[in-house]
Amino acid sequence: MYSKLILRNARRSIGMYVIYIVTLTICVAMFYAFLSVTSAYYHPQISGQYSLEITSFLMKYLIYGIGFILIFLIHYVNRFMLKQKQPEFALQTIMGMEQKTTAHLFLSETLLIGGLSIFLGIGLGVIVAQFINGMLLTSVGESYQFVWSLYPDTCLTTLLFFLMIFLVVGMGNVKTIRKMKIIDMITEKRLNEEDIRKSKVMPMMIWFFLGISLFYAYLNLLLMSYQFDVRMPFPIHIMFYGNSFIPAIAAVGYVLLTILEKKYKKIVFATRLSWILVINVFQILFGLLMYVQCYYYSMPIPAPTLTRIGAYIMLCIVTAIVIFFYLVGDWILSKKEKRVDVRYNELNLFFYGQIVSKLKSTTKTMSLITITLMLSAIMFIITPLLCNWALGYLELRMPFDIMASTYYHHVYEETSLYYEKFEIIEEFLDEKDIQVKEDISFQFYLLDKEDFHRRNKFDFPVAAMKLSDYNRLLAMKQLPPITLNDGEFTTQWRQTSQEADISKFLEGIPSIKIGDKDYKQASNNMYQYHLGEGIYNIYTDYIFILPDHALENALAVNSFRYIDLMEPLDYNQATELSALINRNYDVEQTREGTYSYNVNIQTLEVNIITTITFLFKASIIYGAVVLLVICFTVLSLQQLTDAFNYKYRFNVLRKLGVEEEQIHHLIRKQLNLWFGLPVILAIAATVIFIICFIYSTYNELYTYVGMKEMFINILSISSLLI
Repeated sequence: MYSKLILRNARRSIGMYVIYIVTLTICVAMFYAFLSVTSAYYHPQISGQYSLEITSFLMKYLIYGIGFILIFLIHYVNRFMLKQKQPEFALQTIMGMEQKTTAHLFLSETLLIGGLSIFLGIGLGVIVAQFINGMLLTSVGESYQFVWSLYPDTCLTTLLFFLMIFLVVGMGNVKTIRKMKIIDMITEKRLNEEDIRKSKVMPMMIWFFLGISLFYAYLNLLLMSYQFDVRMPFPIHIMFYGNSFIPAIAAVGYVLLTILEKKYKKIVFATRLSWILVINVFQILFGLLMYVQCYYYSMPIPAPTLTRIGAYIMLCIVTAIVIFFYLVGDWILSKKEKRVDVRYNELNLFFYGQIVSKLKSTTKTMSLITITLMLSAIMFIITPLLCNWALGYLELRMPFDIMASTYYHHVYEETSLYYEKFEIIEEFLDEKDIQVKEDISFQFYLLDKEDFHRRNKFDFPVAAMKLSDYNRLLAMKQLPPITLNDGEFTTQWRQTSQEADISKFLEGIPSIKIGDKDYKQASNNMYQYHLGEGIYNIYTDYIFILPDHALENALAVNSFRYIDLMEPLDYNQATELSALINRNYDVEQTREGTYSYNVNIQTLEVNIITTITFLFKASIIYGAVVLLVICFTVLSLQQLTDAFNYKYRFNVLRKLGVEEEQIHHLIRKQLNLWFGLPVILAIAATVIFIICFIYSTYNELYTYVGMKEMFINILSISSLLI
């Protein structure tokens, strides 16, 4: 009997369950599609130069991690269904059914709908998986091929994962239903929500945020004590002081306003929130300024510190959005209470009644829509930019198959310098019978022997290179050689250096002195060929190119060996060579007073960058789609709830003689508030973020992506989102 009742309830509620089914089907399809490339049965035809073992291993845990966000979504949809079916629960209880039985019937009903969604989702996932497979094959340079992706292990994992979520959420619903009172079930839809200003959650959230802000200010003061110098440019002064003291000012100001409120009863909670909102805007700006100044002035801020700052900026943004919508709700209530002329103008009384009746939940919904839409848009837009950046950087960083070098930065005595030939690489290639196309060894030099002891980050000496060695490198890249007359020099620059900056810099060094002889700039005083990042001294962006005899008595500090092969190493060979180098050259750990060794193998570098790029792209796209689904689902359920709850009210308006056009205008006003405002705020925040991102990484984007391709990516993704 119960099984028939479950099926009958599910059929009768199918219209209500449509959003639930669509949402779950999309989520299951995305989960299955991305997880399919980790299946033990997935064996794409790829070159031996690539290995997907690491990709498969990491991908699995990334998808699991992001997938757990779906617990929130499924819980939200279940709560909606539970509210809509409360009158039915009340009727069943009145007729004599135990609430425990009612709860388990609802759990069985949701599991039935969930099972249907999983079945449909896996079917859709088979199709979506073709795009994921194509994205993976494209990333490793292979042509796309259709692969039947109904893998048993992925199907089982998907089924168990979502069943676990359904059971966790369902048991929570069972507990909730068993505690409900019959009168509450009957009257729930008729009750207006409590005044938003009586919420206890917002004050607790603000105090928590201020505690985090004080800790953040303390950490920034420590950073300032370690790295601040009065000789630094004025913008850096502002950056340090702003990030160190503004969070503390926010907390102190809030405490003072709280004390004044209790003493004089004239300062309301909204005033304190307005203070936090204004200060938050400054905190976000100064946090973004930290990123911009680190790039512009090459500030040596550690990566963990920048990550901490980024997390705090995100916390400030989320807090600011929640406060903004709370203040909007408070303003609507104040206007309704104080402005009699506005309240009784035309249909405003009905409009304010509609808004205020669900203002508490609507405020949460608008905040959630704004945050998810903003994060989703940002993730969609920056993903292709960052992926193209990584691939472009790889091409410039690894122009040769094997690049081995030594660095003297841990060597403190000139007597410890020596010439390293990396003969072990040559022996390995001979043993494996690997054909070498080009093989050159060279050194770079310091123009003045005293430069050897210059180890300040902002004062590292520029290295020099012999003309013959430079031309051999150009020949490996099939580039024409350059010529220098006696007494001339030229320069080779990093790809990220801008031509205007190079020209301005070279104007300040018309000549250089080596020993007793001056060398002037050649007519072609700069080149910017793709020769890798390793030929520049640390913290410098260029090298000097001089005639060979000019460097005969110069101090040779670093050794290089660059090798091009007839065919790239396959992955197993590259792994074996890397292990051999690590054992013999202590690449992983450098001791004081010894050389630093750096050996890059193109096959391994390509695998690492390809793996990171694909994982990043896949996880960001998956996360962005999940957020977008959350956004649209929340919005749809909100409108569906309003359609159920307010249908009677609008019918009363019609019976009172209100014209349809006026009713439609009233509905549009509600939608503009509940949907238009979150979308506008999300778009504004996204635009500001993208502008700051482009400004702070302009040189890298210009070099590795290209301005035209960057703007095409941004415009195309923005058009899709719109």
